[in-house]
Amino acid sequence: MMEYVDEGKYVGAVFLDLKKAFDLVDHDILIHKLKLHHFSSAELKLMKSYTYERLQLVKNDDVKSDCCQ
Repeated sequence: MMEYVDEGKYVGAVFLDLKKAFDLVDHDILIHKLKLHHFSSAELKLMKSYTYERLQLVKNDDVKSDCCQ
């Protein structure tokens, strides 16, 4: 891609913020529809790991918060 920039050609990018998108969709329905569209088992596994039982915490230096969903 850098060669396009060097040649003065147009280069574009799209950035999507999906952090709230999965909060609005029933995860079981999403996985079912992805199966209907023939997503591979590896892709389905990735989506399941992204949408189910996610935990988060904050770490600042050596201090960590409690995990929460």
